[in-house]
Order: sequence, then structure tokens, then C-alpha cells
Amino acid sequence: MLASRLGVRAAPARRMMSTASPAPSFRSPDPTYSARMDKTGRPISPHVFIYRFPMIALSSITVRITGVLASAGLFAVGGATLLGGADFVPATVLDFSSVSKKMVGFDLEPAAKAAVGFTIFYQWIGSARHMVWDLTAWGFTNKMMLQSAYACFASSVVVALGLAVYSLPPPKDEKK
Repeated sequence: MLASRLGVRAAPARRMMSTASPAPSFRSPDPTYSARMDKTGRPISPHVFIYRFPMIALSSITVRITGVLASAGLFAVGGATLLGGADFVPATVLDFSSVSKKMVGFDLEPAAKAAVGFTIFYQWIGSARHMVWDLTAWGFTNKMMLQSAYACFASSVVVALGLAVYSLPPPKDEKK
């Protein structure tokens, strides 16, 4: 009585909970979400990939993806060194050109160097940019963030192309 005068509703009576599944004849009176939306005539919300991500978001996503790829590469090189010995990885890298020519028909070495170079450099420069944002908030405006996103992509492409065209001389055999 007092609760109704104050405008407070009484708590509903507690139901006994059961872990048994409902009887097979039980049908939910509520249709599925898709069925309810079909009745309204409105379209269902479109998938996220039809939207164009801003360059700043693409840059941050790329930092995370390159971080995963760089970590996977580090573990792969470490595991290959543990399993194959200290000379296994350098020997594999030196033989990569001839092996890719045999398997694919053309040399994949420049593409592999560009991919590794882009991944490592973009991860490094993008992580440094995020660290500056986190520690100092310098450049944390839309204009500066957009400029730094383009600068990260451009510098990483330049470094990757530079690594793709540059070749180290083969190691000299030491004869004693």
C-alpha cells in the first residue's frame, strides 16, 4: 500500500529456475530478429566492409597487422634456427632465389625483400608514432594524424622498394 502511494512497484515474484530443457512442443512466440526486420520493410544494417575507412584508421590497422606479421616472422626465424641449426636460416635466405625460380618459374627474391622490408619498417615507424601520441599527445589532431599516416605509408614503400632493388654481395668463402 505504501509502495503504491510512493510510486514504487513491488518486485515480481521469483520464478523457480529449472535446468531441464523445454518440452519439444514449445515454440517461441517471438520471431527471429531477421523475421521481425523483414516485417518492418526496413533494410538490415549493411556490413562494415561497404564503408570506406578513413586513412587514419587504415594506418592504425596496418600497424597492428604488421606487428602480428613481424612477430610471426621473428618466431619463424627463431624456430627454424633452433630446429635447423645456426646456418640454416642464412643458407635458406641465400638459396631463396634459386628455389623460387624452380618452384614458380621466376625470381621472388625482390618481392620477398620488399614485403619483409615494408612489414618491419612500417611496424617500427607506426609504433613510434603511436608511442609519441600516447606519451606526449603531439600531433594528435586530425590534420597531423592524416599527414603522418600518409608519411608512414610513403616512407615504408620507399624503404621497401629500396630493399627490393638492393642486393648484398654473396658471402666470400674463406680459404685457409
